[in-house]
Amino acid sequence: MGDDGGMSDAILFDLDRTLIDLQSFTDYGAARRDAEALITGFEGLEVPPTDWSADTVAAMALLVACSGDPRWTQVSEAIE
Repeated sequence: MGDDGGMSDAILFDLDRTLIDLQSFTDYGAARRDAEALITGFEGLEVPPTDWSADTVAAMALLVACSGDPRWTQVSEAIE
């Protein structure tokens, strides 16, 4: 439960795309560019090894970097 008594936000990373394969249906290059336009200072973030494309890894790294940051919702919406 979140601090407000509601459900907590969570990020599910399907590192091997066995649960759901969004990468094949999402333009993560555009998503990454949109999200990066919203924030700065998150370059060089690392994400666990995956078979994701470089754009997908960068977009997911932005979500991780913004965890707990008030801009997370804005970045998440840009990536969605």
